[in-house]
Amino acid sequence: MAKKSLNKKVVLASGVFDLLHLGHVRFLEEAKKVGGKNSQLIVIIARDNTVKEKKVERVKPDIIALGYDQIELENGTKMYVDKNKLTIKVVRIGKFEENELDSSSKIKKKIIQKFIR
Repeated sequence: MAKKSLNKKVVLASGVFDLLHLGHVRFLEEAKKVGGKNSQLIVIIARDNTVKEKKVERVKPDIIALGYDQIELENGTKMYVDKNKLTIKVVRIGKFEENELDSSSKIKKKIIQKFIR
């Protein structure tokens, strides 16, 4: 369980992270920045619906950071936060510039192409 100090914001980020790649690293770096210099980043590695379950209540974050493509999860999380009258800010981290190794699907495709040769 995360302990909060008076000046430290807790940022919660989640993802499947099936292959940890540059896109994930940059997402986590930006998620930490959202909370400010002294923030604490908590990362949940699981299915997307994990954030909508009891984990939010147990961690007690100030901010929940979501990926640029998690619109549906953002909507569900905001509804959960509103329904439970929680004071949690929900933000989506913007998309980064394209890179050949910035997504799991691109990495898997590259591996397959390499071994087919």
